[in-house]
Amino acid sequence: MKKSFSILIVACILFNLVTFVSAQENENNEINNEENGIYYEQPRESIEKFFNDARKETEEKVRLLNSITTFDNYSYEYKTEYSSRERVYANNVLLNGQPRGGTRIDGYININTDKGTPIKLSVSVGLPKVPTVMINVEMGSYTGTNVSGYSIRVPNSYQYFLAYADKTFEVEGHVVYYRLRNSNDEWKVYTTFFPHTLFNEHFYVMPV
Repeated sequence: MKKSFSILIVACILFNLVTFVSAQENENNEINNEENGIYYEQPRESIEKFFNDARKETEEKVRLLNSITTFDNYSYEYKTEYSSRERVYANNVLLNGQPRGGTRIDGYININTDKGTPIKLSVSVGLPKVPTVMINVEMGSYTGTNVSGYSIRVPNSYQYFLAYADKTFEVEGHVVYYRLRNSNDEWKVYTTFFPHTLFNEHFYVMPV
């Protein structure tokens, strides 16, 4: 019964563990609409705050896990290992939602820079038991006549164009290990978290 109770508590704690993903990275920050498209770089202070908050959250969850004692053979201790910060690149990604043959217009192609075109990226974080991880990101999308997002100036009105995105993300690995309390057992991987946030992004058009 004690074992079941401890497992239930741990499950409740893990239910609240979240994947840290930077949301609304463009909010309150200017995006430059240049001749070669739209470019944005997230301020360094915002990136550092994101990762500091992510570590604090992980540390608090591990502290709660370590506070669980059942006074039997099923009491565990936990520790966390962090990877160095890594960058991962997604380049030349065609945005979802566009006409297959492209758009010909005298004006702008409208895009959403945050939502749409989900992809997976492989990241080498260099931890002994978790050397490589996969993260899910969104590259943005074509919005047609909806101008609620951003617009890319089309170079001319006689060619068809498609919109693409390049994005760079920063990633940090958090690996939580466990073993029987007060033992010399090998530490085993309990769970993993991979907080990631945008570093920069570039949206542009190319002729079909």
